[in-house]
Amino acid sequence: MSAAGVTRNYMKLLVVSSLWPPAGGGAEIVARRTARLLAARGDEVIVVRSARPDEPRYREQDEEGMKVICYRPWNVGTVFNLSKFGLPRRTLWHMLDATNFLSAKIFRRILEKERPDAVISHGLKGLGYLLPRTAKKFGTKTIHVLHDVQLIEPSGIAELDVVPTASRRLWSAYTRKLFGSPDAVLFPSHWLMELSKKWGFFPESSCRVVRNPVESVTRSDLLGRSDLVPAARSRTARTLLFLGQLERHKGIRELLQAARVISSDYRLLVVGDGALADLVRAEAARNPRVSYLGRREGAALEEVWTETDLVIVPSICAENAPNVIQEAANRGLPVIASRTGGIPELVKEGETGILVPPGDVSVLSQAIEAQLGKTVNDEMRQAMSDLARSWSSELFLGELKAVIA
Repeated sequence: MSAAGVTRNYMKLLVVSSLWPPAGGGAEIVARRTARLLAARGDEVIVVRSARPDEPRYREQDEEGMKVICYRPWNVGTVFNLSKFGLPRRTLWHMLDATNFLSAKIFRRILEKERPDAVISHGLKGLGYLLPRTAKKFGTKTIHVLHDVQLIEPSGIAELDVVPTASRRLWSAYTRKLFGSPDAVLFPSHWLMELSKKWGFFPESSCRVVRNPVESVTRSDLLGRSDLVPAARSRTARTLLFLGQLERHKGIRELLQAARVISSDYRLLVVGDGALADLVRAEAARNPRVSYLGRREGAALEEVWTETDLVIVPSICAENAPNVIQEAANRGLPVIASRTGGIPELVKEGETGILVPPGDVSVLSQAIEAQLGKTVNDEMRQAMSDLARSWSSELFLGELKAVIA
């Protein structure tokens, strides 16, 4: 039975994410992946996102067989140029964005027109935190997927222990009231779920951990498949991969410092873009073992994966569940990652990778050096295969369907 009372064999679902690839990062990739998976199983999926600077203020269009509604609510700027603002304007932008009644009014009109069975929201910075409350008040089943600490820290980026400063107490009290309690809240990690509960969020919501889905390549059956596991092939040099935003909190600066002192033969591929792109370019010009490839997607990114032997995730902030770790395991590739936030839930120490203290350049370089001389054996492939199966798209859809029902 649909929201409009008409019996049908599929569901009509709104997937809401302020940013949408190629904009954004891992959270936006998960939102798009969720929409694609739901559409592939036969559901009618409508994507709601922020209008990009080169798009009209409001537009409806078809993309990848899905209806996409994009709009730009009034504010003192957009989510796309927020990083260019000074602190006073950025603070004002966050306050207006969180309580954007105009955005909520537009969203209400979308709900009235589309009559979805459920709303699945992801990152809402740019569309406002009133949308889940608006959907729930309308009578629509509301599921929110929390990807970071935006409700505690406006930037979504916090130090390792998420210190409860006065400004964060004030902001979280504000966002708790605005956001309310959606019918269900999904967390990609136990760490983020427990942190949110500690800060008093979602007291009336059904909260559960649901791992981000990984697109099949297909490489989960790794045993004996040297053709699918690059690390099992012999190479003159071992290829390292950093894939992510080139921002300070992602630890790219520390990785470049560690790379300088590694004596073993290696090649470091850096994929992504961000504020530190020029720093990476300069390092690539100085160090012939470092290559900056810019942002890659689709077949171009898959080509990079096939060249990779070891994935490095050197974050120096509180991370939730970096997609790159799951993608690595899905391809049978070991990981060296910082021991922070929800990362230890994704890396089995000594089996699928190594955990290192965040920001410790010396330990990071030693860990990379130690791994460069190793090959992936069947036991490691089995561990990676087990991990990859535990966050398959089939399991994700099963969990999501149970929540929506």
